[in-house]
Amino acid sequence: MNSRVISCAIFALFTTILSYADAAKVVINMKDGSSKSSLLVRADKAKVFYIDNVNDTTESAISRDNIESIFFYRPSSFHKGLESYKLGKFNEAKAAFQTCKKEYQGLKILPGNYSVLASFYEMECARRSGDLESLDSLLDSFRPEALTNENFINQLSIYPFWNAVKSRSWDKMLLLAKQWDKKKLPAYQWAQVSYCHALALQAKGEEEESLLKFNEMLALSNLKEVDLVENACEKIIDTILAKPGMMDVKKKLRTDKAKKNSTAYYQLLEAASVARLWNNLTNQTRKLPSKYKDLLEITP
Repeated sequence: MNSRVISCAIFALFTTILSYADAAKVVINMKDGSSKSSLLVRADKAKVFYIDNVNDTTESAISRDNIESIFFYRPSSFHKGLESYKLGKFNEAKAAFQTCKKEYQGLKILPGNYSVLASFYEMECARRSGDLESLDSLLDSFRPEALTNENFINQLSIYPFWNAVKSRSWDKMLLLAKQWDKKKLPAYQWAQVSYCHALALQAKGEEEESLLKFNEMLALSNLKEVDLVENACEKIIDTILAKPGMMDVKKKLRTDKAKKNSTAYYQLLEAASVARLWNNLTNQTRKLPSKYKDLLEITP
């Protein structure tokens, strides 16, 4: 055998071993009650292909008809992405999730696999960072069949609200909100719906209704998704301060000449309360702007 052939053979073997280094650590639970710890390499509609350790050079196969369930251990790339995501570092998180998605794409047909989970969180990074163009693009190529988490599946159904925000399709948004009136969702997901609904109401000139929806969003959010909470706080404060005569009431408060039983006064108290909420948030993504700082001095 000439040296070129030997080199090619060694390179092929080396490449195979490297690819096995990214095999997914799993426990395969069989329908007969037995279980097996393995490293999954790839899967198709009929079988899963595995190795017993990273030094193996040949794959074994199990029919999916004989498998009850597969438990996936969390891979390091996904863990890294999730930790960055929790800290609001969405660009870092997105990069880690993209790595994970590629590493385990050979398993994306399997329920609960980390390739599809990484793809889901990549979309959430786009949503949370306000990159709604990327969210739309990622959603077009996303295949949800392997998602098993009910809340994640629910989140997919909320993305049309964000699409309406992106395209400023406010009439479509109001129609969606009406259709969703009786849906059952976790509070933090209803908070997204309320926020998007509030944006539509504001754009349509329904000022008081939009304030109610922004406040509803704050109540439902349980102060999760701090970036969205901050956006809602800013919308509430700006809407109140833009009301006719509000700045005059604000100035008079400093001299104690404001009518403290007026509607404007109570609305100003609301703006002050929201400013304090924002100022006291933990894990802030942005601080209360200096132009709102004097609101912190207003108390009932």
